[in-house]
Amino acid sequence: MARLTLDEAIEFLQAIEAGAVTLRTPVSPQRIFAGDVTYAASNGWTLVVYVDANEWDYVARVVSDDGRTLSREDAAILINRYTASDEVAWARYRIPGYRRRRCEGCGRDIKQSRESRPRSTRCRGCGGVHDLEEPAAEG
Repeated sequence: MARLTLDEAIEFLQAIEAGAVTLRTPVSPQRIFAGDVTYAASNGWTLVVYVDANEWDYVARVVSDDGRTLSREDAAILINRYTASDEVAWARYRIPGYRRRRCEGCGRDIKQSRESRPRSTRCRGCGGVHDLEEPAAEG
């Protein structure tokens, strides 16, 4: 079987950024502090993104709808050629950013608690259990 080309993979990622392709994942990406987040794309493709400390790190794997994947060499190039901005990581991939937790309803920062793992990814105002971070005082 032919390999997925680097250009095809980049075109796929750009379609995600543009909103032409949407993603689903069985677990909220922010529940995976460090590790692989697997997405099913609306075009039938599969995408695996590695996150570290709740921040986008790199594309770990891309699989087309016909099962093609990138060669090891092209995968290494893709890691260096493509990264999602913080805004895109949140808007398209629901990856909240370095050591952040965000409400999946309103997008605002959720207070972090060391005592327990999050039971929800929503703030109280959006039907969850978490308080929002207070905005930093200007001065």
